Amino acid sequence: MSSKKVNGFTDEERAAMKACSREIKADKADGESEVLAKIAEMVEPDRTMATAAPCNHQNASALMPKTWYGMPAYAKDDKVVCFFQCA
Repeated sequence: MSSKKVNGFTDEERAAMKACSREIKADKADGESEVLAKIAEMVEPDRTMATAAPCNHQNASALMPKTWYGMPAYAKDDKVVCFFQCA
């Protein structure tokens, strides 16, 4: 039996949960501006990949832009089909 004590969630996990909570409350019309802002925050080459990806909103009109746990993502029927995470 391990004597290692679990201290709860890490700071990164707490930040992701807070981001998810804000995303649920956010207006869907703000999705595109939030995604573009998150992509702009990314460092290269991640930013270029997210901008040029075939699933971005300009190329796939059936997909809705949204953030998912603080990451830029695209969803169809409220299910995330593509998301971008910095390396």
